[in-house]
Amino acid sequence: MDLNRMLQQFWEYEEIFKPPPFTPSEMKVIEHFDSTTQRDATGRFIVKLPFDDSKPALGESLSSATKRLMSMERRFASNPEFHQEYVNFMREYLELNHMELVPADQLEKQTSEHYYLPHHAVIKADSSTTKLRVVFDGSCGTPTGVSLNDQLFRSYKVAFSVDIAKMYRQVLVSEDDRDFQRVVWRENTDLPIQHYRLSTVTYGTKTAPYLAIRAMRESAKDYTSTHPAAVERTVHDFYVDDLLSGANNEEEAACIKQETSDILSKSGFELRKWA
Repeated sequence: MDLNRMLQQFWEYEEIFKPPPFTPSEMKVIEHFDSTTQRDATGRFIVKLPFDDSKPALGESLSSATKRLMSMERRFASNPEFHQEYVNFMREYLELNHMELVPADQLEKQTSEHYYLPHHAVIKADSSTTKLRVVFDGSCGTPTGVSLNDQLFRSYKVAFSVDIAKMYRQVLVSEDDRDFQRVVWRENTDLPIQHYRLSTVTYGTKTAPYLAIRAMRESAKDYTSTHPAAVERTVHDFYVDDLLSGANNEEEAACIKQETSDILSKSGFELRKWA
């Protein structure tokens, strides 16, 4: 009986992963991409937005976008440096042809045939590249009750992200192998050099990602029958220590968050920075 169980586990582990079947809406997006996508002379892809025809039409959006711009301009007046960084960002958009001026004869369109994206700045002082980034808001509603994002297909209505604190270091290495992870260290030169060995999976070693990810997935499999949604997210939606997934509503998202935290914490994996 033990041998049969071991063989069954072996084949389950070695079986090629088969993704779950696509939903009708997912298939519609895939077919839309396949039938409408083109490439220009330089090889760049030209895609069409996958609109959800079942949603109400867009309403007037220019007034909201204009109000947001005027709000930003009041900030510009009190902070010239912030203003200049914003200008530089938008100027680069133009110079790279990532933005183009709308011709005068194309300005007037039905409200359902265009959408103005309000924009604002996000500042990340510790960024090594762009300190200020302009963010375009596709979720701003219109008088019909829908935004551009409401009209576009997406996997989940509510998205969430999280990462695992010190993921690799939550997995212990067998005492038999710790001597292969020795380090020498002292806090200052007045002290003698000490010899240590690392007792957990260590980044910088080739097998660290596999060992940590496999341990995390195995910790979730024990709860397949009781917390299937949380297990599915853990097995399929993590990229190393980062989870990016979602749910169809806030209640479901909160439930998956709690269940995922519970099942992974039992193996020492602490989830943090939920957003």
